Amino acid sequence: MKKLIGNIRKEILILSVVPLLAGCDPSGGMGAIDWSWPGVPDEYECNQVADPAAWCATGEHPNLCDC
Repeated sequence: MKKLIGNIRKEILILSVVPLLAGCDPSGGMGAIDWSWPGVPDEYECNQVADPAAWCATGEHPNLCDC
């Protein structure tokens, strides 16, 4: 009985790790995750965003602090 419980625990452990590895791409990438850099800070102007102060607060778009 102990051996059966031990085998079940091992199977549960293995099956719980499989979803974590499912996102990995064996070719060296990370599956469907987009690792590209964010947009260029100067590409937005004051009239292109709804709340320039919020965009400025992130520090990613310092040119919107002048709006």
